Amino acid sequence: MAHSAMGRSTWSWSVYDLKSNTVVTVGNPWDARPKFESANVQRLHRRLFTDVAHSISKFQSSRQLMQAIHDAYLAHMDAFVICGILHRDISIGNVLRSVEGNGILNDWDMARRVKDIHSGPRQPGRTGIWLFMSIKLLKDPTDLHVLQDDLESFCYLVLYVALRYLPHSKVSTLADIVKNVFENHYDLAERVCGGLGKSSMVYDRNFIGRKLGFTDNQPLTNWIEVALNVIKDWYRYLNDLERQKFARPGPSFNAITLKLEDRPMRDHSYLDQQFRSALEQEWPENDEAVDRLPKRKPKRTLEREEADAEEESVRTKKFKSSTSHAIPSGSAQRPVQPQPSNIPSGSAQRPVQPQRPTQPQRPIQPLPRRASTRRRRGDPELSETT
Repeated sequence: MAHSAMGRSTWSWSVYDLKSNTVVTVGNPWDARPKFESANVQRLHRRLFTDVAHSISKFQSSRQLMQAIHDAYLAHMDAFVICGILHRDISIGNVLRSVEGNGILNDWDMARRVKDIHSGPRQPGRTGIWLFMSIKLLKDPTDLHVLQDDLESFCYLVLYVALRYLPHSKVSTLADIVKNVFENHYDLAERVCGGLGKSSMVYDRNFIGRKLGFTDNQPLTNWIEVALNVIKDWYRYLNDLERQKFARPGPSFNAITLKLEDRPMRDHSYLDQQFRSALEQEWPENDEAVDRLPKRKPKRTLEREEADAEEESVRTKKFKSSTSHAIPSGSAQRPVQPQPSNIPSGSAQRPVQPQRPTQPQRPIQPLPRRASTRRRRGDPELSETT
């Protein structure tokens, strides 16, 4: 099981206490909306040094990307099965790639022992990165974070990195996909919730479409399609369990048998098999990562533009207010000129403007002939000018 303490990437910020050798972690109110009084958690500060690793967003080929994520998936499986530990923070910043190309599962500070999960959360709020969290935890932050939530996060990780850094049929709408699927959220009374965009994508293929395809990359296209169907099957299973609790006894519903062992997401095995099957196929070469997501303007730039627009609006209102005294509101007519006495009052004729004095016309002088004019006999004028 390979993991390191590099590349920390969470929705919280930490303050290190030198005296007690502890870290006080305070949650960010945008994502989890915990109360700051109850979100202060003291943890022992530890560091683990490993070899240099790179972000998976810097891959040289799509197969290298898939191999690194699969290695991290195996590390997650070993931690869960052998050590009884659940990572609970699968994200693009916590899956790294070593110099040799192996995947590394990083940042275990949100991990928890499986036997302690059902005792309830250690603190209010969610654990994980918003973009990759499961639908269930985004909709209800009070629900328990279990194995299937991490498996679902692995699926979103593959989908997000592939959409953003590889060529596909939906590049033109990539910004809308990220906004409506991965960043979708809405405000409630005491917290921020989400998951509606992911749910709509999983059930109806909204935003990404049913014909999403990666250019010359059938193994990746097939893997993502299978992964979305696995997530869909899991939530249908959860919904059936929920309906069964409140259903009246009867032959129609009692005939349905719900078995966890029949679900592909019951453990790591099914997705592990899908990883291995995909990596055995033929992949494109040298399709290195290229960020296809349009860059957004910094927050400071947006605030400056909004302030400039508001200032321009105020300036325009002041200008209209100052000119309203000179020209009556709604009037498009020119000021009326005083009428001469020879035009009766009330006449509809236009006022006669005083005529300018006429200048005496000058006599028209004949133009001089060019010196190059050919001389003719008996013409005295030509003789004189030449």
